[in-house]
Amino acid sequence: MSKFLVLVIFFLVGCVSLDNSPPKYIYEAWERPNSKHLDIKQDMKSCGYKNTLHANDINNETIYFAEKCMRDKGYVLDTSSYRPNNCYGQNSPYLCNRLWGGQKPQLIGVKPRVN
Repeated sequence: MSKFLVLVIFFLVGCVSLDNSPPKYIYEAWERPNSKHLDIKQDMKSCGYKNTLHANDINNETIYFAEKCMRDKGYVLDTSSYRPNNCYGQNSPYLCNRLWGGQKPQLIGVKPRVN
């Protein structure tokens, strides 16, 4: 019985810690098979990104072309790590604003926009 309880507690602690984890850096959110972080960062810079960690210095007009450029290079954007409880603050990635409508995230009743 005690092994079962330990297993349940371990599982719950693991789930809670995942919910509070910060979102991925932007270069980690762009995925392409067999691509290394250095390659992704270089491709991002060639597509117009200046800041490959948060890209929170990029404007809306530029981001459209930067994202299209990355998709044209075969990348897919994984936004699964961006949630309302970890998308806040001045250094939050630009994806937080794009996904959550440019408003301060709320903990309930908020869903990302589908582009």
